[in-house]
Amino acid sequence: MLNRKDPIPLYVQLYRRLKQDIIKGTYSNGSMIPSEAQLIKQYNVTRTTIRKAVSTLAQEGLVETIHGKGTVVSLRELDYNVWNFGSFTDYLRMYNETPKSLVIENKVVVHDEKKYFKLLRGRGINKNGEIVYLTLDNSLIPYDLFPGIEKYDFSVESFYNIMKTVYNIKPDHVNIRIFPVIASGLAQELFKINETTPILRVEGTLYSKDSIELEKISLTYSPNINFNIVSSVGDRTQY
Repeated sequence: MLNRKDPIPLYVQLYRRLKQDIIKGTYSNGSMIPSEAQLIKQYNVTRTTIRKAVSTLAQEGLVETIHGKGTVVSLRELDYNVWNFGSFTDYLRMYNETPKSLVIENKVVVHDEKKYFKLLRGRGINKNGEIVYLTLDNSLIPYDLFPGIEKYDFSVESFYNIMKTVYNIKPDHVNIRIFPVIASGLAQELFKINETTPILRVEGTLYSKDSIELEKISLTYSPNINFNIVSSVGDRTQY
């Protein structure tokens, strides 16, 4: 049931409950969520509350209301071209935050018959003496472009800074997909969240100006992060 003593509006509580059920797969893509009558009975709320909650889900692209049928789960993966993709370290330092990185795995691997350097890190900030992790970064870096990359200590070094200053390679743009996931065991431990918490994952490829692959990217974001994308019509998308 919803908490009527909570200062959070009932429609927001209901929206969050339904969103979590969608992310968990309780209501799968293409299936119907409960009707207004069913939700009224289940949560003891008004039609206005239900419609505001469903409208919020629709604005996020999670559901679609079909006249005469009901509300259908309509998950759509978002595709963006992101330009001027920057360094996590540099970004945090702009805001006078102290970046922290935990190297979980770093080794040379073979993927699709090509040699890569695999780098798995937890990235975060130092808040009052405690590390708060914001992202779980999984990178595959082409070894032929970055020979010897494994010798660097990426608990303190920025890959993008090494790329530019040591290898004289400049990243230009990245094609990514953004989609919701349920946190893995590692993400749960790192972000201190439970197994039902929905979070965002970004997957894609970083390229040079000549469209040479520089990095395969898989980023899992903590729910503490606000993920903002600003785009302008007829121009390059900015991140």
